[in-house]
Amino acid sequence: MFRKVVFVLSLAVLVASPAFSADVSSLVQQGSKLAEQGQWTEAAKMMEKAVQTEPRDARARYWLGRCREVQKNYDEALDQYRKAVILDPKEARSYRGMARVQSAQKNFDDALISYDKALKIDKGDDESRLGMAGVYERQGRDKEALEQYKGLLKTGTRLKADTLVRAGLLAQKLGKTNDAQKFLDEASQLKPNDPVVLNGLGEIALAKNEYDAAISYFTRALVTDPRLHSAYAN
Repeated sequence: MFRKVVFVLSLAVLVASPAFSADVSSLVQQGSKLAEQGQWTEAAKMMEKAVQTEPRDARARYWLGRCREVQKNYDEALDQYRKAVILDPKEARSYRGMARVQSAQKNFDDALISYDKALKIDKGDDESRLGMAGVYERQGRDKEALEQYKGLLKTGTRLKADTLVRAGLLAQKLGKTNDAQKFLDEASQLKPNDPVVLNGLGEIALAKNEYDAAISYFTRALVTDPRLHSAYAN
């Protein structure tokens, strides 16, 4: 309780601090570009400077959290995301970041709460909907996860390919072969050389005793990604 009080008081001090420096916007802009290019170490340095310059900049807090998440420094990532949502409670991506970290830390119930908060802000947040389904899977709630994937596909999603792949693999796991075939066939149209899709289709063909088709899929999967050893096992 004491830590929570100190945390809230510290954020109150931040909110009461002077107006943002123009330099912060420049740092955040440069740092976010570096992050988008995968230069996370350099991006983190930019965001650290931004936070030091203006502690109540929610954008800098978010991006520093994202950098720490990628660097697998989950405790600091969660701390930065929490500060970001306090500074800007209407920013869905910060709640989504919290959820990803909480899921990585296996705090699944907290992750679902954070995803739900993100979706209350942005009902069209496909990443949160997909992430929520992933948490259900990790909890062993496979049927709920599959329904979530189906719901995403029914309403439409810009993450259609990834959703189809996940739905197909999960349907296959649940023994819903026809559904799995349907999802992965459609996924293969969007991602024709995806080794995971090809391997999944190979396993379905194998289950149906369609050996020539299975060998074809497994061979294509291995050509695309030689590290996919599951194809050898079949």
